[in-house]
Amino acid sequence: MTLLAQAMRNAKSAEPRHPDAVEKVRGLYGTAGEFNFSADDHSGLTEEAFAMVRITKGDWELLR
Repeated sequence: MTLLAQAMRNAKSAEPRHPDAVEKVRGLYGTAGEFNFSADDHSGLTEEAFAMVRITKGDWELLR
């Protein structure tokens, strides 16, 4: 919903009709990190936003 709200603000409309409204979203912080969309990147996240972890006996371990 936050992404849609930001796209609507970018489009200056309650009904953005073009995908470029979403593609112009930059610097949107969400639970997974900072989202920066573009025409080539519809994920919005860089590789740094993802991490593999192992949970052993309730403790988190970052895997490299």
